[in-house]
Formats: sequence, structure tokens, C-alpha cells
Amino acid sequence: MNRFIHKKRVFAIFAALLFCFFLSIISYGAGSVDDKIEAAIKTYILSKNPELKKENMEIKFTKTQKLIDLCAQGKDPLDFAVLKDYQLSKMTAHMILPLSVFSGGKEIGSAYLSVDFDVYKNIVVAGRKILKGSLISKEDIEILKKPTLALQKQYFTQVDGLIGKVAKGNIYEGSVVYDWMLKVNPDVAKGQAVKILARVDNLSIETQGVALEDGQIGKSIKVRRNDSKETFLAVILDKGIVEVQL
Repeated sequence: MNRFIHKKRVFAIFAALLFCFFLSIISYGAGSVDDKIEAAIKTYILSKNPELKKENMEIKFTKTQKLIDLCAQGKDPLDFAVLKDYQLSKMTAHMILPLSVFSGGKEIGSAYLSVDFDVYKNIVVAGRKILKGSLISKEDIEILKKPTLALQKQYFTQVDGLIGKVAKGNIYEGSVVYDWMLKVNPDVAKGQAVKILARVDNLSIETQGVALEDGQIGKSIKVRRNDSKETFLAVILDKGIVEVQL
């Protein structure tokens, strides 16, 4: 009796192991098919956008019942391809692509595939709310990995050249920081009091006025004397100092 129970237990263990083995084969087969489909999609995307070769791409797709049936009809090895001459009006984060299925090197059919695709990059975002007119500091920003296909093109991938610029408006926490949101910190700011110099031959005249525009050293801006409404162009010599050419 005990020997019978022992044999029964051994048989049950063997059956369980055999079942797990077949499950692993099925799982491996499904995984390899998905890997091949993803590789076919990636090959198509790179054929249209070779500049993405070194980028971190993420591809997700949903198999239709027709595609599942084609895979079931075929015999290993199965292969897949998206026709290189298939034209998309635009590469977007969501696409419908025709996928050809090959069995033993022969095409056995095709089915459309719903594909979600994006390129992930390290992007500069506001780490906290940045107020209009504030100088950007390292404490204001952070770098996060984000999908980029839907983003405008003037985003930053590093902080170089960003620190010390001025926010044109409020930038809210978590927002992607774009170049158009910022401006260079001016050497002379609009509304700032300035010393106005004017030279005529060997004569130098100095008066006080106000800048009517932002500007950098070496650039011309509109200014106005404090005792006049007349405006004229002056070259910025230094912070708070401009010169009028008479």
C-alpha cells in the first residue's frame, strides 16, 4: 500500500514537472515571436529615421486576431517584416503598420498592427515653480527621462547654457523647459536707469536716462533722457552705461 502511494506521488511530481516544461516551451515560443515582431517594427522605424539608431526607443504593440491566426497557421521558424516602401505621412507615437508574416521563408499573409512608439531622453524640467523674471539656478531644475515625440523641439537635454537665463513667464513644477520660455539675462534691462554718454569731437557730454529695451554689451537699444520724451539709439558700453553716436 505504501509503495503504491509512493509511486502515485512520484507520478504526480513527474506530471507537474512535465506540465511546467511544456508551459516554458509555449512561453518561450510566444516571447520569441514578440521579439521578432518588435525587431521588425524597429527595423522599419530605423529605415525611415536612421538618426534614431543610438536613441532609447520603446516599442509596444497589440496583436490582432488575424495576426495570431497567421502565427498559428505557420511553422517555425516564423519571420516578420514591415515593408520598407510603406509610406507614413508622419512618424508619430501611435501608428498602424502592415506586418507581413513568413513561414519557412515564404509569406503566408499580412495583418495590421497597432504600434505605440516613443523615443526617451533625459529632459530638463522645472524642479519647482520658477517665477517670471527669475534667474534660472541649478536648484530650479532637474533632469528626468521622458518621451519626446510629442514635445516641441526646443527642449534641453543638459543644463549647460541654461543656468543664469531669465524666465519670460512663470514655469510650473514638472513642466518641460523650452528655449522660448527663457531669455538671456540682459546687461541693461528695459526700464533701467542708465548713464548716457555723447561725444562730439573732443567734447564729452554725460546725462541720465532710461533704457526702453533689454540689451547686451555692444548692442544698440532705444533710450530716453530723463528731461526729454525724445528717444534715440545708443550702444551699450557696460552695465548701466550707453553711448550715443552724434
